[in-house]
Amino acid sequence: ATWVEHHFTDDIQTRQYRCPEVILGAKCGTSADVWSLACMVCTQTMVRSILLISSTLCRYSNLYLFNPAPGPRYSKGNDQIAQIIELL
Repeated sequence: ATWVEHHFTDDIQTRQYRCPEVILGAKCGTSADVWSLACMVCTQTMVRSILLISSTLCRYSNLYLFNPAPGPRYSKGNDQIAQIIELL
């Protein structure tokens, strides 16, 4: 947790729930917390839907709304922005 007026670090969120403004290095505020909450709600909704279809959760233990990975020509941040754009 961090104060809105006094940031201790620029990495304020878990990678999977990091909002676009943090990834891009822009100024952020409480909207970053709303983004993280929305990502967690979506993830939990997806997990519950999968549980209704399949009783095996072990293969979905690393299920995230966004799970960026670096590539040879792009960073994790670039991949996450691309995933956000694809979702929208």
